[in-house]
Amino acid sequence: MAIYYPYLIIGGGMTANAAISGIRKRDKEGLIGLFSAERYPAYNRPPLSKKIWFDDRVEAIWCRVEGAPPGVHEHLATPIVSLDPLAHTVVDRWGTLWEYGKLLLAVGGSPRRLQGPDDGVRYYRTLDDYFSLYKALKPGTQVVLVGAGFIGSELAAVLATKGHHVTMIFPEEHLLSTKFPRDLSKYIEQTYRDHHVELVPQTTVAAVSRQGRGLSILTDDGKTYVGDVVLAGMGLEPNVDLALEARLAVDNGILVDQQLQTSASDVWAAGDVASFQLPFVAGRLRLEHEDNALMQGRTAGENMTGAGKAYTHLPFFYSDMFAFGYEAIGTIDSRLNIFADWTTFGEEGVLYYLDGDKVVGVVNWNVWDRIPAARELITRVTTVSNPKELKHRITSA
Repeated sequence: MAIYYPYLIIGGGMTANAAISGIRKRDKEGLIGLFSAERYPAYNRPPLSKKIWFDDRVEAIWCRVEGAPPGVHEHLATPIVSLDPLAHTVVDRWGTLWEYGKLLLAVGGSPRRLQGPDDGVRYYRTLDDYFSLYKALKPGTQVVLVGAGFIGSELAAVLATKGHHVTMIFPEEHLLSTKFPRDLSKYIEQTYRDHHVELVPQTTVAAVSRQGRGLSILTDDGKTYVGDVVLAGMGLEPNVDLALEARLAVDNGILVDQQLQTSASDVWAAGDVASFQLPFVAGRLRLEHEDNALMQGRTAGENMTGAGKAYTHLPFFYSDMFAFGYEAIGTIDSRLNIFADWTTFGEEGVLYYLDGDKVVGVVNWNVWDRIPAARELITRVTTVSNPKELKHRITSA
């Protein structure tokens, strides 16, 4: 006989933890079963490429100081391998059958992998990845980092600050050039070079091979780079295998409606894996950021209890690189028209991203506590006849 949970959550990260709060807001007693592939209880993931490297108190990243809340059964290191939405059952790695009333898929994503053999390449996503990398680093370690997105750029800055020799290999023309205007991207690049980070732009990896205790990276232009440690930070692929097997609608993530419900009855999805729509943004979104994980998880949890709430929150994200820090919200794409309102170029200012005459994104560069004002600009579908109308719009709010 299957063991029954009124609420069953697959995934054990920030989204799942927020969903528990959402459920408990409306149902104080319903039994919750949480199944996580990781061996740790829920923790905050962003510090893994930021604060944790400068703070030895690893326990500071836990989402909860104490254990699971009353009425929550945590099944750690217990991935779910099969889902039957019609029967309302799941099967875990050990073959145990579990029955549910309502189900949440908060399964996140997995790092994109290099093509071809990649034995010895490190992929960075989890707390175990942090422990493994921390242990592998010795003073002055030569690190080759493949990819220069959010995780790659943050890790490169952290490792260079810690005294390691970092080489970054990435396909874009400039660092973070898909997000920021060319002048800012070049300014960021110079800062990395000033910290002795070697940049190898417009380059991809052709092959990886063992060389002594390290790895040799052959690039598409025939050059070779050798690292004691090779890290790949090339973004995430949503974990949709379980959803595909269960015949849920999938397209760059699990498709959900306004209430975060999937194409199957009594099944919701939230966080990195969910593909959703907002009324003021064209097309579907799939966001891999903390704010989205927390807000979607909480909303999905409430909706599992029958709240029927539409998810209309526009999430923000943030990043830190050396002395730079920024918060961003909306569509951040360098192909858009960008109005830069700098107090001091590269040091402090606001970037407004416009699609035609409509503000669709904002980056607050070393400007803090202004996300609510930026969110209002986007969600109210603010239009301007001249981008200069936006000068001091955020900083004076």
